[in-house]
Amino acid sequence: MSGQTPRRAAQRPSRLSSLRRRAASPARSMALAALLAGSCDASDVIQDPSAGWTPMQPAADTRRVHVSSSTGSDANDGLTARSPKASIRAALELLRDGHPDWLLIKRGDEFPDGLGDWVHSGRSAAEPMVVTTFGADGERPIFHCRSGDGLTVHKKPVHDVAFVGLHLVAQSPDRDQSYGVSLLAPCTRVLIEDCKIERFCVNLRFQGQGGPHRDLKLRRSVIIDAFTVADCHAQGAYVEEVWGCLIEECVFDHNGWQADVPGAKATKFRHNIYIQGNTADVVIRGNVIARGGSHGLQARSGGDIRNNLFLGNAINLLVGLDVQNSGAVTATVIGNVILDGRNISDSEPRGWAAQFQCLALGEIAYNVAAHQTSGTQPASYAFDSTRGAGIHHVDFHHNVAYAWGAPLTLTGDRFDGLVLRDNQLQEFKGAALFCSTHAVGAIAGFSSRDNRFYSTAPENAWMLQSHQLMSVADWKTAVADSTSVTAQATYPAPKRTIADYDRSTGGSGSLESFLARARQQSQSNWNTHLVGSNAAAQFRANFGVVVPHP
Repeated sequence: MSGQTPRRAAQRPSRLSSLRRRAASPARSMALAALLAGSCDASDVIQDPSAGWTPMQPAADTRRVHVSSSTGSDANDGLTARSPKASIRAALELLRDGHPDWLLIKRGDEFPDGLGDWVHSGRSAAEPMVVTTFGADGERPIFHCRSGDGLTVHKKPVHDVAFVGLHLVAQSPDRDQSYGVSLLAPCTRVLIEDCKIERFCVNLRFQGQGGPHRDLKLRRSVIIDAFTVADCHAQGAYVEEVWGCLIEECVFDHNGWQADVPGAKATKFRHNIYIQGNTADVVIRGNVIARGGSHGLQARSGGDIRNNLFLGNAINLLVGLDVQNSGAVTATVIGNVILDGRNISDSEPRGWAAQFQCLALGEIAYNVAAHQTSGTQPASYAFDSTRGAGIHHVDFHHNVAYAWGAPLTLTGDRFDGLVLRDNQLQEFKGAALFCSTHAVGAIAGFSSRDNRFYSTAPENAWMLQSHQLMSVADWKTAVADSTSVTAQATYPAPKRTIADYDRSTGGSGSLESFLARARQQSQSNWNTHLVGSNAAAQFRANFGVVVPHP
């Protein structure tokens, strides 16, 4: 569904004039002074931290190795932008392991293969090795990975490396497994930023073998259209045995399946993001996560999941383990917006907003689930205590469910300290608002207070407990809730859709337009309206939801 985008002819301002304009911080002033003094090459990327990019600058002894498929020759020394190598292979021979060297790849160039198996490390966290770009073209260099992977770390552990501004495209997604980026040998402090990775079976695999990865960061990248026609699980990103994983301000769209490719069907095992439970210190924030084959984000690890925009995934969000006798995970799920949910297929109906299971010490707050129209088996917020260790000490507060077509659901009887407070369950499709499999009466380990309920269903069918419909008044008596009310909430703009948001920010006014624009995000073409945290903030404002500390 992506295809290759046409090259833009527009030229950016010179690097020197850009640096002069933006030399506000002390670090940037030092970098500018070094550049004007001649100790830095004009092609160095010195990213602007004030604009949200990871700051980086060469060290005093950095070796800059240039490569260009369009203007280079392997007979060149490769040490300046005027004498680049032509092949990645020749350029790699000049990098020094354990040094803060920079591999600079010309923007707009195309290469017939990937970067191969990476074996070079930087010196330290402050002086990493950097693989990035040079030149005036605004487009990332493209690696057409015909029969191989894009970038792997399989043979040797590496540390302190940054990959910035690359475009990896698979050419043979019908193979059993193909990877855009695959990190297996233990890696420490690896950054992937401003990259576009598309059409592999698995676009990203962070999977520790022989030891865990530590401190991996994926930022401001576009991860799209992972698929396969083989009998394996296509994923946008698969994360396992990583201690410290950040996924921030990325675009994940349509990973796991391709409707226009025979055999590349959606299944319940094909997702945008899958994070295994043996991963720790996970932060997922500010992303756009859309149209996954099954899950938008399956966070078995728990973690900090904040300010993301979920759009039309079959199961938008799942948090928690699914393994008996494994303990429970902690999670903070705050400020996310979930719009619509589709079926996996005609035989696998879905349309689910968020599921929570096997949790302990969790806070789920200030989230909005709204405008479910596609899935034929909708579920809004669901707590399943039958999985793993159950649900313990979870504070569910100040959340909105609006016209989702399904109740908030409690399943099982292993709750301990689950609090439902200050939420607004507003249903306009004639559905119940709350459903529990627990016998009618008090639910052990569960309490409710200060919620606002409204439904267009008959008043004696607003709540469902153990297959028995009842009024909110009867339910409140049963669960000892004396403060919740039945009232229709008034919101600033509850009916505004993603199409409205797209139109108001320069698009043609559709989900497809919004995501097409989001797929073009890059450092040279950055649109803050298309960042998940900013879009989510607008939809929270539509419902009057204010996060105290976003």
